Amino acid sequence: MIAVRAGHELLGTIWACVKQPLPEAKEQMLVDVTRLVAVQWLRHRLELDVGARQHARLVAGLVRGEGDAQKAAAERRRGEGAFRVLAVSLEGGANALAEDLHARFHNLLRLHLSSQDRHAGVTTIAGTTVVVVPVTGTNRLGADEVRRRLEPLISRVARDLDVRLRVGIGSHARSVADLPDAYATARRTLEAMRLSELSQDVAEFGDIWSTVLVTRLTELITDDPSLVEGPLFGLLRYDATHRTDYVDTLRAYLDSFGDTGLTARRLGVHPNSVRYRLAQVRRLSSIRLDNPHDRVALALQLEVLGRMHRAQTPGSGSAADHWANGGPADLASSPGSSA
Repeated sequence: MIAVRAGHELLGTIWACVKQPLPEAKEQMLVDVTRLVAVQWLRHRLELDVGARQHARLVAGLVRGEGDAQKAAAERRRGEGAFRVLAVSLEGGANALAEDLHARFHNLLRLHLSSQDRHAGVTTIAGTTVVVVPVTGTNRLGADEVRRRLEPLISRVARDLDVRLRVGIGSHARSVADLPDAYATARRTLEAMRLSELSQDVAEFGDIWSTVLVTRLTELITDDPSLVEGPLFGLLRYDATHRTDYVDTLRAYLDSFGDTGLTARRLGVHPNSVRYRLAQVRRLSSIRLDNPHDRVALALQLEVLGRMHRAQTPGSGSAADHWANGGPADLASSPGSSA
């Protein structure tokens, strides 16, 4: 066995199976051959890299809806049939955001998927790995199937790279023209998994559509602090000043669908305490709990508040204190804001 190297990099080895030791001249011949083999292997690697980059650009163009990419896909006969789009992210670990780590993961994922489907495409868009996989009528590639295919990779990434792998599955793309919409839902699904702290590693848009919708709406509210204005802000300031629990009671009441008894059990208080607190909410604010629009708006604002609270570092005070001191104007600069 003789090593094939390019400088200090080990490219591989060449073997000779013989019944007895080789004469020195023949062994030297093998050593000389390794130089030629190294050049051929490097050339082959370069060709593969160029092909992979071209394929990645094609996939990126398809999910963005670029006309040139759709034309190129049709010429290569890769635009036929239906598809699923996956958005994949790496989370955690000391080096999770390192460029070389993402490159290693990208190549690992491409190699893993190509062993199962040679037509699968992998690219990177805005730091997120995007996968396009052809599907058939009998296998629409749902969450269970994606999890089965990627389980070995998820375990290996967690073990070797010390990061967590999350996969968001977009809506079903019936043709190449549907890929941009499928990519958008895959990206939203992945973002909802991260921001809502869902426990699963793989989720399909159709299974968590409500979480995706609420996440998107809360992002809009976070990006526009004026949308937080309203009676809830005044109630939060009152809680912070008087050390009352009216906002927590309001949240539990909405989560309990207006059931006073269930609200009391969630809070560990007597139902009469809940009724008193709700009466105080009505007295202190213009909140109308019998108005469906008020209930929906309050639920969304409370979701934003909850995410702010989870994003705060230990010892930074309660969310009510934060709002009392900064208010909606301070929302855009909060740790959980995307502004």
